[in-house]
Amino acid sequence: MNKKQPVRMCIACRSGKLKGELIRLVRTKEGQLLVDRTGKAQGRGAYVCRNRECIEKAKRIFPKVMHCEMDEAAYHMLIELADEHGNA
Repeated sequence: MNKKQPVRMCIACRSGKLKGELIRLVRTKEGQLLVDRTGKAQGRGAYVCRNRECIEKAKRIFPKVMHCEMDEAAYHMLIELADEHGNA
């Protein structure tokens, strides 16, 4: 039996991809921004593709989508994750 794979939308390019192909960002109740590697952290979540182009666009639109700024630490972590997957 084939189990359906969850599909999520990138906030930058608006394309639907399998959940495992995207990076999840979470804003906690305390307002802290986390890169959620497990996909199960509590808080408001958004997904972004694992490439620099989408990460750059996500940084610009992030305040509108998540109601907080993307700090430099989170931005650099996203870039590192994209580079790890060879999607520069």
